[in-house]
Amino acid sequence: MTPTREDFIDRIRLELNTRGWCQGRLYDKHTGGCCLMGAMYYATFYYHNHGINLPAGVIDGVGAELEEATGDTDTVGSWNDAPERTFRDVMELLDSL
Repeated sequence: MTPTREDFIDRIRLELNTRGWCQGRLYDKHTGGCCLMGAMYYATFYYHNHGINLPAGVIDGVGAELEEATGDTDTVGSWNDAPERTFRDVMELLDSL
């Protein structure tokens, strides 16, 4: 099985729902939560750790879609970390891709 873009986005969503969401860091060692970019890393590690080839084009493509969707000229991380950002915003962003 080769994961599709949709599979990867679903896995990112699952990582956020399972671990919880945080701001200001990729991973919060106290709560176990992760930011949007951290969830992308965990999703990537999931496939790697299960011996499933996740094409680089899928990872890069979703990253580019996130950058475009956030309109962020700096990083997706700064969008995630904006004080007004909520978990719901993050999930709605993933739903919009």
